[in-house]
Amino acid sequence: MHRMSIKSIGGWTLIELMVVMVILMVLSIALFATYTAGVDTWNRRGVYATIQADVRRALENMTREIHQASFNSPYGINANGSSLEFEVLESDDSWSHIRYYLGGTNGTTLMREQ
Repeated sequence: MHRMSIKSIGGWTLIELMVVMVILMVLSIALFATYTAGVDTWNRRGVYATIQADVRRALENMTREIHQASFNSPYGINANGSSLEFEVLESDDSWSHIRYYLGGTNGTTLMREQ
């Protein structure tokens, strides 16, 4: 009868299994980090697109209102370093006073007041 030694039995040693587990763990961490960065970038792009659309809409409204401003209004058009005030003639022949100014917590947000 032939006896089989441990060396003749095919299989993995504990050290080989540990090395493979470490390699798989490093690859998993790298893949997760790449996925997380991709999702974060995707979310940021969506936020930037929304902000850009809001800014474009606000500037279009502001441009339209400035074009409608009348120098002949009772108030006129006043501008200084941080605000712009003017009046627009409404469809019912009344004047609407509009003011754009820098406000917010640190004075860098464009605000509109009517």
